[in-house]
Amino acid sequence: MQVLPPVRRAGVGGTLRHDTEQVWKSLSQLRAAQEGWRVALASAEELGSFCHLCVAQERTARRTSQLDHASGRFVQGRFAQMHPARRVPSSVISARRADRVARRAGAKTI
Repeated sequence: MQVLPPVRRAGVGGTLRHDTEQVWKSLSQLRAAQEGWRVALASAEELGSFCHLCVAQERTARRTSQLDHASGRFVQGRFAQMHPARRVPSSVISARRADRVARRAGAKTI
């Protein structure tokens, strides 16, 4: 495995640009090795687009995770704000209604 070269300040001949390209190249090769991909060496343009693609995929995954987490909190919050009668099973609600109807019917017959 190749060790990343140290980053130097821009000097004569654009050493910073060269070092940056070397870093991107090394990072992309490391990422490919971690993912188990078999890739041939590519140009600097291809490496740049590859790295941008990886960053975009990671950003999308992170946003999806955040949205899932936020939607879970919203659902839990809505459930907590519901009236207690809404949280009771429907069989209990039906029994309560039947009891009320029976009381009303008894009151009307008297």
